[in-house]
Amino acid sequence: MAIYKVKSVIISKSGRGKGDRLTRPCMVSLFDVTNPHKSGKSPQKVLIFDNISEVIISGAHIRFLLAGNDILIEGMKSLHIAKKGKKLTVSAK
Repeated sequence: MAIYKVKSVIISKSGRGKGDRLTRPCMVSLFDVTNPHKSGKSPQKVLIFDNISEVIISGAHIRFLLAGNDILIEGMKSLHIAKKGKKLTVSAK
């Protein structure tokens, strides 16, 4: 599990992956500002995970299926990320 000190995160899918048709590359953009989609500020770091079918977000009790659009998570001090198989678990603290 990796831990990052951030204020907000944008989770998105990226085109088609090399795996089966139900998985996608997933991008997690880490920001040190709130409302990064309004600020125009570039992310501190972008994490890319291949062959993801589902992102599970704890703390907010949300599941995000990668067939949808971007998700913005704000109001955190740190983010914990773990990949297990085709699932990515994101925990906001």
